[in-house]
Amino acid sequence: MIAYLTLDGVIRDRVRPANARATGNGADTTPAGAARSESISLALWVVDVASGEQRRLLAFQPLPLFINQFLPFFDQYAHSHRLWSPDSDALVLPALGASGPQILVVPTDGSLPRTLLRGIMAFWSQC
Repeated sequence: MIAYLTLDGVIRDRVRPANARATGNGADTTPAGAARSESISLALWVVDVASGEQRRLLAFQPLPLFINQFLPFFDQYAHSHRLWSPDSDALVLPALGASGPQILVVPTDGSLPRTLLRGIMAFWSQC
């Protein structure tokens, strides 16, 4: 399974199987205009790589710390700061909720996300 983020509300093409020719997933990841990080809404998707089936798990408002200090350097953090749970059945994300910054645990099976606690960033331990 693969997870990816798009801007919420952006029309996208389907993700193609590995044997198809494609230059990307078809999602436009460039905000229209100069959007402030506080007003950006992202959609979290997962793709079953064997079947190509896609599922939108969540739309959320990411925190500025996530946008400005994690996403631009994701390739450097990929092995040390993990959003995926050790058994790959959930992701952890920081989001702005009704009561302020919160940490969400988002199951990859499509069940409802749950708020873990108030906070601005969280990662899974591999232990």
